[in-house]
Amino acid sequence: MKYEFLRQNERAHRRTINDAIAVFEAELDLKLGHGFAPDITAKIQVDGLRLPSRDVVGLVRCAFTSTTRDHSFVVPLATSSTFLAKREHGAKRESFDIFQLNDAEIYSSGDLRLKNGAKLRAVEVVPARLPYELTDLERRIIKFAVDKTGEFDRCYRNPFASLPVHLSVGLPEVRVLDYSSFAKNDDRPRLKVAGLKEIQADFLKANDDIKSISRQKISDALAKAGLLVPIRRPKVG
Repeated sequence: MKYEFLRQNERAHRRTINDAIAVFEAELDLKLGHGFAPDITAKIQVDGLRLPSRDVVGLVRCAFTSTTRDHSFVVPLATSSTFLAKREHGAKRESFDIFQLNDAEIYSSGDLRLKNGAKLRAVEVVPARLPYELTDLERRIIKFAVDKTGEFDRCYRNPFASLPVHLSVGLPEVRVLDYSSFAKNDDRPRLKVAGLKEIQADFLKANDDIKSISRQKISDALAKAGLLVPIRRPKVG
């Protein structure tokens, strides 16, 4: 079985099952009409992602599988913790936990059947509020400070590692910063980074395109990642 992700860079803007179906139709130049072709099955898969706050959000994917092509087309939706939907004979939209979508069967109408047999319609995921939007400079500061610790095995992970084996085949071997790894847990202390003065001096030496940077800026960036409590200069007057 071959697996192919469709328009993954647009996932944050996709919220409904019909959005995913539209991508699948467009990429394959299909018009599904009143139902999927007999060889196509469509299901939702949800994996958990732990944030630095320790909250867990869902990585939502709609998988359209063709048995005759031996090919599965995967369309990601926005990362979410809840979704809205109407029950089969209900008029009011209700809120559900995102993990209830896992293994749900998708119909070409955009309706779906949950694993427990319940039918839902007008399904729309609610994008999770991810902690902080980091600037490029802030990301560079955080990465630099973390790399100085030498804790690479602790702080970097493969973002595809939580995917089922059949979905991870063919995906690149990449390592990205795992912000949740910085926090204290039962068997390890919070990641300890160098002092602001040392980070400031070494960062400027290693980055010729940055002419100056304040310790306040470094402190604020590290605080966003949960690496320290930010320093605040007292107001004068």
